[in-house]
Amino acid sequence: MRPRGGFTIIELMVVIGIIGIASAMSVSSLITIMPKWRLQASASEILTQLQYARFEAVKRSRPVIAQFTSVGNTSTSTMTICVDVNRLNDGLCTGAGKTLLKTLAIPSLYSKMYVSTVADAVGAIASITFGPDGMVRGGTMPITITMYTTLTGLIPLAGSTPNSQVVVARSGIAKTAP
Repeated sequence: MRPRGGFTIIELMVVIGIIGIASAMSVSSLITIMPKWRLQASASEILTQLQYARFEAVKRSRPVIAQFTSVGNTSTSTMTICVDVNRLNDGLCTGAGKTLLKTLAIPSLYSKMYVSTVADAVGAIASITFGPDGMVRGGTMPITITMYTTLTGLIPLAGSTPNSQVVVARSGIAKTAP
């Protein structure tokens, strides 16, 4: 009699056990890394919008304002981009002489992510104004936008490195920092 090909039940159970252990390990590491990816994505979105604001300032030959509202609020932190048509240089996207371009609500785009601080070298600021030449007007450079997450276990302790930052130079060029 010829032996039949195939697997024994023991061999099959061992393979299923190995697959189960590997799956459990990959899911647990995925759960811890996903919030970091979302945090990096939200910082990249802020960076992209700042580049857009700078581009619009040069294209329109008018100041463009990137205004941050509800900074530090975990559910409503917002970035608004507008053209300062009348060149009021007040850093606000409200009132006469302003043309709204975009509004970006970070927590609604990226769950549990928010803008924690917007500050120049001296202290907190509410907006960044790009001039018609693409350079940042006002403020003491560099300007740092700090992103945090509300997920427990990922918020850094006081004095530790922030989760993610966007740094803007006087030239208007922005970059992300870990």
